[in-house]
Amino acid sequence: MRKLARDATIADIVSHLDQPEDYVRGVLMSMTACNKKHRKAYVSIGTAGGGKFPHYRVGPMTHMDHLMNGGSTADYFTVFNGRNHDRMEDWGHEELKAGHWSVGQMTYREVLDLLNKITEGGPDILELIAKEKSRNAKGT
Repeated sequence: MRKLARDATIADIVSHLDQPEDYVRGVLMSMTACNKKHRKAYVSIGTAGGGKFPHYRVGPMTHMDHLMNGGSTADYFTVFNGRNHDRMEDWGHEELKAGHWSVGQMTYREVLDLLNKITEGGPDILELIAKEKSRNAKGT
């Protein structure tokens, strides 16, 4: 199993995802509450796995903005399971380690644009993703 790049984003790994459209749609839905509350949201993915269904965390755009607007560090991030998009309530210190999360991030708008690219591209984009997966599997 390969480890994801330290600065990987969802856009970087879309060809590695098992179900790209479903995964990106689930991430976007998970980002919606944060985006509505803070008028901005970002997502970063977990880097410990192989990138098929990476866990991800959602939070306001910047930590400082969040704190200056009365937010606490306890509610800064929300972590989601990448396979089912359920909120992960039982995450602790180990899961919060910086080394477990990509420093790359995407905004709500960027995730929406990625989903639109996948869905508007229809079979063509999905075929390209499948070809990229095949190339990656062969190691070329």
